[in-house]
Amino acid sequence: SESDMAAVRFNAGWWLTGRHVDNGDGDRIAVRGPRTLTYAELTEQAGLATAAFRALGLRRDDRIVFLTGDDLPMFTGILGAFTAGFVAVPINTMLGAKELGEIIADSGAAVLVASDTYREQAEQAAAAAPELRHLVCDGPALAGDNVTSRTWEELVELGREQPAASREAAATGEDSWALWLYTSGTTGKPKGAMHRHANIRHVCDTYGSKVLGIEPGDVCFSIAKLFFAYGIGNSMFFPLSAGASVVLEPRRPTPAVVGDVLASLRPSLFFAVPTFFAALVTSDLPADAFKPVRLSASAGEPLPAALLQRFADRFGGEIIDGIGSTEALHIFLS
Repeated sequence: SESDMAAVRFNAGWWLTGRHVDNGDGDRIAVRGPRTLTYAELTEQAGLATAAFRALGLRRDDRIVFLTGDDLPMFTGILGAFTAGFVAVPINTMLGAKELGEIIADSGAAVLVASDTYREQAEQAAAAAPELRHLVCDGPALAGDNVTSRTWEELVELGREQPAASREAAATGEDSWALWLYTSGTTGKPKGAMHRHANIRHVCDTYGSKVLGIEPGDVCFSIAKLFFAYGIGNSMFFPLSAGASVVLEPRRPTPAVVGDVLASLRPSLFFAVPTFFAALVTSDLPADAFKPVRLSASAGEPLPAALLQRFADRFGGEIIDGIGSTEALHIFLS
């Protein structure tokens, strides 16, 4: 029946962006960092990416790979992929061109979005992925055979030329694919963990809401990048699910960068891995650096009790330790 259909119809892209605009919260800040975006502006940007990807002639469930830094093209591009009913595949920028090529080929991706920083890896990897049809770069266009190559600006412009209806959310269901994350686990070649639209809401309703207690006034800052399951939850799913805001920081994380962000943008939720917490403890950051942070979270490897104590002695505040996996999408035990 129609009511049964409505019950299972769900689009994570709209849920994370347009929902807040529809609820009258479009003026709230969604993204902080080199550029600030309200929810209305983020929804607009994601809508342009939605329309642009559709204009490339992609079909439902086509894969879009992101080899990008934590910046707006990646952020709005992933949200646009969800909204359009395509599959976002963010991949690890630390991998070599050969491994990247294998992952892109395995995913059967039609589009590769790359940051200029990774252009050499991107061009080499693209050459090894025969199904790729489109290359997009946030700098000068990439070189490639048998592919259409555009800059990110040109892609956005293509979206702007499309009719307004092509920005609308696809009628995806809870079980539709949204996100593939490649994980090597502890052995062998990376494998794609496939996540449905509903999985994104589930981690927000559980970890985001019940463990972090995330609210609209929170500001999230994650050392783990968006291509990690841990990072995409911290920097996209949790803040946007609650109408909160995220700090997008494209720079390589160092204690100095963190000190800068803590002082200027005053994040209330901070996410890192134990090795980074150890670097913070031995850094020259002032003792009150973490004053704005109400809760820090650690995951990715076990957090030693001694480090937890050293962090508390040095900065005050607590760290909650989480166990998660790419297959489970985020932390499932804290």
